[in-house]
Amino acid sequence: MNTLYRYTPHNNKEWRDKLITKAQLWFTKPENFNDPLDSKLYYRQEYTQEEIKLFWDAFLKNKPAHPQTFQEVLKRWGSNEAFIKQQNRCFNEYRSNIGVC
Repeated sequence: MNTLYRYTPHNNKEWRDKLITKAQLWFTKPENFNDPLDSKLYYRQEYTQEEIKLFWDAFLKNKPAHPQTFQEVLKRWGSNEAFIKQQNRCFNEYRSNIGVC
């Protein structure tokens, strides 16, 4: 058998031993993939003001302890550019905390 696990670092003795003797798995972070487009999320880059308002309204209803009011949130993230920037930040933060096995 030439390949033990396709996406596992098999050239590292410590990890190889853990795989075999302790049944431990390796979870690779997406930023370490050899293809930068893997796990990249593509979504719309333009929203209407109404769509942005509806999003933030629903978001704040699910976060009753949020420190900012609806108007404060809209002032900061109500433009399309700011909304997209916030989406990108949230996705990149989420993506940096996951691993793929």
